[in-house]
Amino acid sequence: MRVLTVPRYTGSGEDHWQSHLERSDAAIARVHQRDWNRVDRQEWAAGDPGPAPFAVGSSAGTHPRGGQ
Repeated sequence: MRVLTVPRYTGSGEDHWQSHLERSDAAIARVHQRDWNRVDRQEWAAGDPGPAPFAVGSSAGTHPRGGQ
């Protein structure tokens, strides 16, 4: 199963639980978003023909203004 971690819009530091999780398993990868004010969920899975990933969020990738 492919797992994506979704950091808060400011990211997750090296000692954050997501960073530890990502280092523990090669199947776990962090979502990198070009513009957190305009989230493109399709971009997260671009180029991967496999099954839909399971997303694990920290504050569910939230923006303090609700993504506005």
